[in-house]
Amino acid sequence: EKKYIETMEDVEELVEQLTSTENPPTLDEAEKIFIDLKVSFPNEFKEFSLGDLAPGIIAPLITASMKEWNPLEQPTKHVIVIKKWSELLDYSKTTSTTVFEPYPALVWSTVIPCFRRAAADWNPKNHSQMAALLDAWSALLPEWMLDNVLDQIVLSKLTQAVAEWDPLTDIVPIHTWIIPWSNILGSKMHGNVYKSICNKLSKAFLSWHPSDRSALAMIKPWKGVFMDEELSIFLYKNVVPKLEYRMGEIIFNPLQQDLEIFNQVNEWHELLSPLVMSSILDKY
Repeated sequence: EKKYIETMEDVEELVEQLTSTENPPTLDEAEKIFIDLKVSFPNEFKEFSLGDLAPGIIAPLITASMKEWNPLEQPTKHVIVIKKWSELLDYSKTTSTTVFEPYPALVWSTVIPCFRRAAADWNPKNHSQMAALLDAWSALLPEWMLDNVLDQIVLSKLTQAVAEWDPLTDIVPIHTWIIPWSNILGSKMHGNVYKSICNKLSKAFLSWHPSDRSALAMIKPWKGVFMDEELSIFLYKNVVPKLEYRMGEIIFNPLQQDLEIFNQVNEWHELLSPLVMSSILDKY
């Protein structure tokens, strides 16, 4: 009993150092105290859930250290610090399922607000900045938290950028900054993002003429990104009728046939099915 009381007094002394308001520890000092508690008193650390102290005591210290952090410019900064706490608080990516656990609570109150501030300054046309940030931190974020970041920060920002995009005036091809997110966001892109792009491209194609070859370069990157049915409907509605009309404009001259119109139409064979392409060429 005496030994147990001495042990508890030692634990209490460390906890008092950790929670002191008169002489609050620095982040480094708090880390050393936590390590001492966990290594020297593993049973008590677990029995009394001392890890639960981290969100209330450590989070404000980490938040203060991140005050001047620009995640887009310095994506890997603070990774080492959070990684240390992930080990101290026994973080497991698969078992950390709620924000009420010590480590998720710590990250949610320190790192995620920085992500949200960064998103306000992020230009989606520079996808590499956000991609580098997520790459640096994804292993340290519980799966549900990473999904939240992708949904509420990345996807939300992409949706807004696509809403502001004008295919007729924007000089940065949209596929260069949207398609890189396809593997990460997957089916989430088929809702607002791809649908909005299709609608805007459809309006842009109202005034399109097959002699403008830039249209093919604009659509080709979406093959394999848009669902096959979605791309087929778009082409059948916006491209096929104009190709058929264009074929009807060919002037047949066996002596010196001008194949320019034919070539303008035939270039679309990469996107159109053989059956549809054959139907168009039959106009010749």
